[in-house]
Amino acid sequence: MRDITVAERLEIAELLGRYGRLIDARDWDALGTIFAADARFDIAPLGARGVLEGLPAIQHHMAHAARHPAAHHITNVHVEALRDDCALASSMLIAVQHDGSAASGLYEDEVVRTAAGLRIRRRRFSWVLPPG
Repeated sequence: MRDITVAERLEIAELLGRYGRLIDARDWDALGTIFAADARFDIAPLGARGVLEGLPAIQHHMAHAARHPAAHHITNVHVEALRDDCALASSMLIAVQHDGSAASGLYEDEVVRTAAGLRIRRRRFSWVLPPG
Protein backbone atom coordinates (compact mmCIF):
# COMPACT_ATOMS: atom_id res chain seq x y z
CA MET A 1 0.00 0.00 0.00
CA ARG A 2 1.05 3.59 -0.55
CA ASP A 3 -0.17 6.95 0.69
CA ILE A 4 -2.97 8.59 -1.28
CA THR A 5 -2.35 12.07 -2.58
CA VAL A 6 -4.72 14.96 -1.98
CA ALA A 7 -5.38 15.12 -5.73
CA GLU A 8 -6.35 11.43 -5.76
CA ARG A 9 -8.68 11.92 -2.79
CA LEU A 10 -10.37 14.85 -4.51
CA GLU A 11 -10.74 12.95 -7.78
CA ILE A 12 -12.36 10.01 -5.98
CA ALA A 13 -14.70 12.30 -4.03
CA GLU A 14 -15.76 13.94 -7.33
CA LEU A 15 -16.44 10.53 -8.88
CA LEU A 16 -18.63 9.42 -5.97
CA GLY A 17 -20.56 12.70 -5.89
CA ARG A 18 -21.11 12.67 -9.65
CA TYR A 19 -22.87 9.29 -9.30
CA GLY A 20 -25.71 10.86 -7.28
CA ARG A 21 -26.18 13.68 -9.76
CA LEU A 22 -26.30 11.32 -12.75
CA ILE A 23 -28.83 9.05 -11.07
CA ASP A 24 -31.04 12.02 -10.18
CA ALA A 25 -30.74 13.33 -13.76
CA ARG A 26 -31.68 9.85 -15.06
CA ASP A 27 -28.60 10.00 -17.33
CA TRP A 28 -28.10 6.25 -17.67
CA ASP A 29 -25.59 6.50 -20.54
CA ALA A 30 -23.33 8.68 -18.39
CA LEU A 31 -23.01 5.85 -15.85
CA GLY A 32 -20.15 4.74 -18.11
CA THR A 33 -18.20 7.66 -16.63
CA ILE A 34 -18.77 6.23 -13.14
CA PHE A 35 -18.53 2.44 -13.47
CA ALA A 36 -15.90 0.26 -15.13
CA ALA A 37 -17.17 -1.96 -17.95
CA ASP A 38 -16.79 -5.03 -15.71
CA ALA A 39 -18.23 -3.39 -12.58
CA ARG A 40 -20.13 -5.32 -9.93
CA PHE A 41 -22.79 -3.55 -7.86
CA ASP A 42 -24.27 -5.43 -4.89
CA ILE A 43 -27.75 -4.00 -4.35
CA ALA A 44 -29.28 -6.91 -2.43
CA PRO A 45 -30.39 -4.66 0.49
CA LEU A 46 -32.57 -2.74 -1.96
CA GLY A 47 -34.67 -5.85 -2.54
CA ALA A 48 -33.35 -6.32 -6.05
CA ARG A 49 -31.80 -9.37 -7.66
CA GLY A 50 -28.55 -9.10 -5.70
CA VAL A 51 -25.40 -8.34 -7.65
CA LEU A 52 -25.49 -6.48 -10.94
CA GLU A 53 -22.69 -7.73 -13.20
CA GLY A 54 -21.26 -5.31 -15.76
CA LEU A 55 -22.06 -1.77 -16.84
CA PRO A 56 -24.97 -2.74 -19.16
CA ALA A 57 -26.71 -4.59 -16.30
CA ILE A 58 -26.26 -1.59 -13.99
CA GLN A 59 -27.63 0.80 -16.62
CA HIS A 60 -30.58 -1.46 -17.40
CA HIS A 61 -31.49 -1.90 -13.74
CA MET A 62 -31.27 1.83 -13.04
CA ALA A 63 -33.41 2.67 -16.07
CA HIS A 64 -36.05 -0.05 -15.77
CA ALA A 65 -36.17 -1.68 -12.35
CA ALA A 66 -34.80 0.60 -9.62
CA ARG A 67 -37.11 2.56 -7.34
CA HIS A 68 -35.23 5.84 -7.06
CA PRO A 69 -35.71 8.38 -4.31
CA ALA A 70 -36.35 12.01 -5.24
CA ALA A 71 -32.70 12.91 -4.58
CA HIS A 72 -29.37 11.27 -3.77
CA HIS A 73 -27.03 13.30 -1.53
CA ILE A 74 -23.58 11.71 -1.38
CA THR A 75 -21.59 12.76 1.67
CA ASN A 76 -18.96 11.69 4.21
CA VAL A 77 -16.53 10.41 1.57
CA HIS A 78 -13.63 8.52 3.07
CA VAL A 79 -10.77 7.17 0.98
CA GLU A 80 -9.22 4.40 3.03
CA ALA A 81 -6.22 3.03 1.17
CA LEU A 82 -4.59 2.26 -2.10
CA ARG A 83 -4.18 -1.48 -2.46
CA ASP A 84 -2.76 -3.06 -5.57
CA ASP A 85 -4.50 -1.23 -8.42
CA CYS A 86 -7.48 0.11 -6.49
CA ALA A 87 -8.48 2.63 -3.86
CA LEU A 88 -10.94 1.59 -1.18
CA ALA A 89 -13.52 4.26 -0.47
CA SER A 90 -16.80 4.68 1.33
CA SER A 91 -19.51 7.32 1.24
CA MET A 92 -22.86 7.93 2.83
CA LEU A 93 -26.16 8.39 1.03
CA ILE A 94 -28.94 10.63 2.24
CA ALA A 95 -31.88 9.58 0.10
CA VAL A 96 -34.66 12.15 0.13
CA GLN A 97 -37.89 10.28 -0.55
CA HIS A 98 -40.76 11.58 -2.67
CA ASP A 99 -42.83 12.24 0.46
CA GLY A 100 -40.05 14.41 1.95
CA SER A 101 -38.80 11.82 4.43
CA ALA A 102 -35.19 10.69 4.36
CA ALA A 103 -33.31 7.42 4.46
CA SER A 104 -29.57 6.80 4.78
CA GLY A 105 -27.22 4.27 3.29
CA LEU A 106 -23.56 3.36 2.91
CA TYR A 107 -21.64 2.74 -0.31
CA GLU A 108 -18.39 0.76 -0.11
CA ASP A 109 -16.31 0.96 -3.26
CA GLU A 110 -13.21 -0.25 -5.02
CA VAL A 111 -12.14 2.48 -7.43
CA VAL A 112 -9.66 1.80 -10.23
CA ARG A 113 -7.85 3.98 -12.74
CA THR A 114 -8.71 3.06 -16.32
CA ALA A 115 -7.56 4.53 -19.61
CA ALA A 116 -10.71 6.71 -19.47
CA GLY A 117 -10.15 7.84 -15.86
CA LEU A 118 -11.29 6.67 -12.43
CA ARG A 119 -14.15 4.18 -12.36
CA ILE A 120 -15.92 2.12 -9.70
CA ARG A 121 -15.09 -1.55 -10.19
CA ARG A 122 -16.91 -2.92 -7.13
CA ARG A 123 -19.72 -1.29 -5.17
CA ARG A 124 -21.75 -2.57 -2.25
CA PHE A 125 -24.75 -0.78 -0.81
CA SER A 126 -26.21 -1.24 2.66
CA TRP A 127 -28.90 0.62 4.58
CA VAL A 128 -28.06 2.59 7.71
CA LEU A 129 -31.63 3.85 8.04
CA PRO A 130 -34.00 2.34 5.47
CA PRO A 131 -36.95 4.31 4.12
CA GLY A 132 -40.32 4.01 5.73
